[in-house]
Amino acid sequence: MTSNKDVGLHSGLQQAIDLYHAGRLGDAIKLLQKLGKAFPESAKLWGYLGFLNREADQPVAAARCFRNAVELSPKSERASLGLFFTLWRLKKFDAALKEMARFVLVANSKAYLPLFGGAALEVA
Repeated sequence: MTSNKDVGLHSGLQQAIDLYHAGRLGDAIKLLQKLGKAFPESAKLWGYLGFLNREADQPVAAARCFRNAVELSPKSERASLGLFFTLWRLKKFDAALKEMARFVLVANSKAYLPLFGGAALEVA
């Protein structure tokens, strides 16, 4: 059963997507920031906000949002990749690789092991 709160979140996310597609990136970001206060536990919201911040050339804000998404949903490939690529763009290579290693271990994902030469991974 879907709650009113879930409907409100879904509706807000759809509005932000529509704003983005209409070329109103700043308005989409503002809407998601407002929603983030009402729905701080939504990994999906933080992932979208990370993507939009990255699109707006705000990589520090994007990394913060993707980190929230990863904390809320540690096995989310999209959130982890968003964080990885954003950290890489910020030239935080060690942090980016550490995030990818964390994801591979937590999600038990073998797809990204070639990045590490198939070596055994350990996240400090």
